[in-house]
Amino acid sequence: MSHTFRMSYYEYARKHYRLREDAVFIDSHASSDLGGNMYYIARQILSGRYGRFKLYISVKDLENLPQNLRLLQRELPSARIKLVVQESAAKYYALAVSKYLFTDVQLSMFYVKRPGQVIVQTWHGTPLKKLGYSYVEDVAFTGGQKKSFIMADYNLFPNEYTMEHMLESYRLSDNLTGTILLNGYPRNSVFFDRDAARRLRKQMELVNKRVYAYMPTWRGALSRSSNAVREQAAFLKELERKLAEDQVFYVKLHRLVSQEIDFSEFKQIRQFPQDRETYEFLAAADCLITDYSSVFFDYSITRKPVILYMYDYDEYMHD
Repeated sequence: MSHTFRMSYYEYARKHYRLREDAVFIDSHASSDLGGNMYYIARQILSGRYGRFKLYISVKDLENLPQNLRLLQRELPSARIKLVVQESAAKYYALAVSKYLFTDVQLSMFYVKRPGQVIVQTWHGTPLKKLGYSYVEDVAFTGGQKKSFIMADYNLFPNEYTMEHMLESYRLSDNLTGTILLNGYPRNSVFFDRDAARRLRKQMELVNKRVYAYMPTWRGALSRSSNAVREQAAFLKELERKLAEDQVFYVKLHRLVSQEIDFSEFKQIRQFPQDRETYEFLAAADCLITDYSSVFFDYSITRKPVILYMYDYDEYMHD
């Protein structure tokens, strides 16, 4: 579908199809994921507590669905979920007719809000890095991201630091017309369910184990993925030699790194379980090990230990 046709079809759908009060549209990480906040929002929408909704979820393709989306489909097999492929006519129809729209990055560049639509922007973490107009390398995407904040009826921030950082980075202080919600992130509610964490540990036979969760952030450049593989492989091999019998070390790496590491050679080092949502499993861990990832802000809710392992601190700060 050509660029011109997509714009024309979207404009037609926006003008000629009625707004559907029972339709919700979700776009997470530019259609590449159903990230933490979006996953938990989707679950709530489909729970039936607020009525019966049809949920449109934007995806890159139908062959390689993100883990969280597959989990949602398995958990709620009878739910009204419609997958719409990025840049397809179905996606632009969903954008045009959905009453409620949720995003954690931005909506389509074509999107023009129509009267009656309600937009919620949650973003996707507490930033420990440059964003928006402060990050020159990413400035091509800044306009679309800023537009998403400005159009939103509700902008959700999990803490004052994030709110101030985002308002400054995207020059939003004088532009926002919607309501700022300074509340907790939807994905963090799972950390308060101690009973669910205990049940998960029992199901996974981890009751008498010390469970560590290792979640380093992505270093940002595909050209560095080979270096990241070598760095992480060496670290894990050294760690395996030093773990005690009752210690289990779960690892969640970027897919470009994890697919190059043979985890079968380890006894006590394992990948995060694929049949669990990331934060659901993290809530059951005894300790988090990370670096510059915003996950440590979220995990701090549990009051459990956090270890910051920043093996490339000087390089990271320089770049």
